[in-house]
Amino acid sequence: MLNHVVVPLDGSELAQTALDHALKLLDTGSQLTLLMVLQPEEALSLSDFYPSTFIPRTKEDEINTSAAIARAHNYLSRLAEDITLEHPYNVRVRVEVGEPASVITDIAEAFQKVTGHPARYIDTDLDAYWNGPLKGLADLPAGYNADPNDKSTMSFRDNFTGFWNVWKYGKVSRNYDLLDEVHPNRIRSAEQWFRREDQLGRELGKGTLWDRVQPENQTIDSVILKGSADLRTGTL
Repeated sequence: MLNHVVVPLDGSELAQTALDHALKLLDTGSQLTLLMVLQPEEALSLSDFYPSTFIPRTKEDEINTSAAIARAHNYLSRLAEDITLEHPYNVRVRVEVGEPASVITDIAEAFQKVTGHPARYIDTDLDAYWNGPLKGLADLPAGYNADPNDKSTMSFRDNFTGFWNVWKYGKVSRNYDLLDEVHPNRIRSAEQWFRREDQLGRELGKGTLWDRVQPENQTIDSVILKGSADLRTGTL
């Protein structure tokens, strides 16, 4: 039996039949997440992600966006209410905007190939993310030597949230042919990046990639992202 199942729905009766199967997989008290993914064109513009970005948007666009999200949320909420009346599960509803087929699964598979250990994507909403271990950094300037009193300075939270959502919801895309010309030796896949980090860790005596991501091994010396490794220091 499972303690958490995510059921993607699109409003159709066919998709809704998956609920019957999902309910049979859960233990008492387990979590069931009802998920609906709206296509990018149905919902959001770039200005939703970066509030300070000045992009023209009509009132009609805003109404359509809100209406699409509200309809999806109401549909899932009705299903959740019916389920909780008959089953002892913790039912959560979630509406996202993006492409239903996510590359997240590809990243989990790449990590498993490199480390030999099972991997899974644990979805974390941004409120939980910024109220977790990074809470102390959330409102600091994104640029560590930026002036916090300058109105153009973005906080760590604003900068990362905008960056994350712009890519998550497919608002921009890369020209990979051009990128290959500019940087022919670039990392071309998640698996390639994981293998490079695994090799570097071994060469530097930090252990394998799997060793480095274990909670008991988390130290300043084991981090992968430069922003943490150099403690946000230096001059421009």
